[in-house]
Amino acid sequence: MHEGKGVFFRPVVSPVDKLASAKENKDWVEALAALKRTLDTLVDDLPIFDVIVNGARVKAEKAEAAVER
Repeated sequence: MHEGKGVFFRPVVSPVDKLASAKENKDWVEALAALKRTLDTLVDDLPIFDVIVNGARVKAEKAEAAVER
């Protein structure tokens, strides 16, 4: 298992007391702040993901072309 390892692993820790308070008060802003920060870092990393996906696409196209020959 690679869970919890790697460059793109983004742990999200939401304290139970904040979640319980949010449910009682119906105010989720503070309780979900950690999730928002984590998602923001993924948005910041989007250019890196684009490079990875585009590189894989190019390799797949080359492999497909080689098979067709």
